[in-house]
Amino acid sequence: MAAFSPNARSPASPVTLAALAACSLGVAAAQTPAAPEGLDLSAEEVAYDGGTSRVAFEGLTLRQGDMLIAADHATSTSLESEYSEWTLSGDVRIEVGSARLTSDEAHFTMQDNVLSQLELIGSPATFEDPSPQGAEAASGGANRISYDDAGRSVSLLDDAWLRVGANEVTGCDLVYDVDEGTFRSGSTECDQPFRIRIARPPEENRTEEAPPESP
Repeated sequence: MAAFSPNARSPASPVTLAALAACSLGVAAAQTPAAPEGLDLSAEEVAYDGGTSRVAFEGLTLRQGDMLIAADHATSTSLESEYSEWTLSGDVRIEVGSARLTSDEAHFTMQDNVLSQLELIGSPATFEDPSPQGAEAASGGANRISYDDAGRSVSLLDDAWLRVGANEVTGCDLVYDVDEGTFRSGSTECDQPFRIRIARPPEENRTEEAPPESP
């Protein structure tokens, strides 16, 4: 089967997941199924290979719950709902609540239309949460960052650093809780010690010591 391409479509009219699913399953346009509940995908361009079931996207945006995934380029091994593997490249951005992760490359799997095993790779991949609920702003980076949607946690792996407020911690594995705005060390099998740099308070917040009284 020849590759399907929406080149005849205007980029202003994104291709929907429901329409792509109809192509992958060979369903007539009049029988196009509704998009899976809780999953919304759009793209500026798409190319579908009926022989391999692979799909290539340009300008991908995917939403599920409060998570948004955007990338310049993306490929999927399948549009079947049971299982698929995805690769993102270019300007990759993931947003979860107030947190944002960015990288040059990312990989994730989709099982029964639920995203899992999300990993970002960069030099470095970065993370920021400028306004966590009831906590100080946080930011960090690492060569790899993984996100666990079920546990709502961000793991910074390999030369990781994390700044919370004015304080900074470094190590090989740091875990940040998106909902709580807290962090902890990750794996105990790490030959790189964790280091915490505690910043001095700003000048205006320091308590001046009173000079000793004259005898």
